[in-house]
Amino acid sequence: MLPDHKIAEGIASHDSETLTYIYEELYPYIEAYVVHHGGTEDNAKDVFQDAMLIIYKKILKKDLSLYCKFSTYLYAVSKNIWIQNRKKHYLRINKLKEMPVIAEPTSGYGFGEMDDTKELFYKHFRKLDHEGQKLLGLYFNGATLKEICDSLGMASVQHVSDKKYRCKLKLIESIKNDPDYRKLKNE
Repeated sequence: MLPDHKIAEGIASHDSETLTYIYEELYPYIEAYVVHHGGTEDNAKDVFQDAMLIIYKKILKKDLSLYCKFSTYLYAVSKNIWIQNRKKHYLRINKLKEMPVIAEPTSGYGFGEMDDTKELFYKHFRKLDHEGQKLLGLYFNGATLKEICDSLGMASVQHVSDKKYRCKLKLIESIKNDPDYRKLKNE
C-alpha cells in the first residue's frame, strides 16, 4: 500500500507503478459503486478517468488538500461524478417524455401544404397503438434504446429493440398496403 503523499507525487510525475497501483487496487471499488447504482463497466471506466483527471489537475495546481485517505477522496470524487451523470441522464429522459411524439407539419407556417408522402406517413403512424407511437416518436427524435427503455418503463433494451422493429414493420406494411402508396409510387 502506497502512502498518500507518494500517490500524489506518482500521479504528478506519471509514475507507471503508482498509476498501476491506483487502477488495480482502487478502480474495483469505483466500478462496484457505479455498477451497483445502475451503471455499466464502461460507465465506471469513464467515471474513474474523469475523477483521475480532476485529481491530476488539482495536484498540478497544488490545490489538492487531503483530509482523508487518497482512496476515500478518489471514491468521493467518483461518486459525485456518477451522481451528476445520473441527474443529467434523468433530466434528459424527462425532457424526452415531455416531447411531442412527432411534430406533424401543417400548412400555414410558411411551408405550404404537407406533401402527399408525409401525409401518408402520418395517416398510418396515427393508426399505431399509443405505445408504438411514443416508442417510434422517441426513436425518430434521436433517443437511444436505453433512454426509450427508461422513458417508457420497459423491461429491457432488447424488448425495446424488438418492439421498435415490430412497430416499424407494421408501419411500413400498413403504408405499402395503402392504395395511395401505389399511386405515389407510380408517379
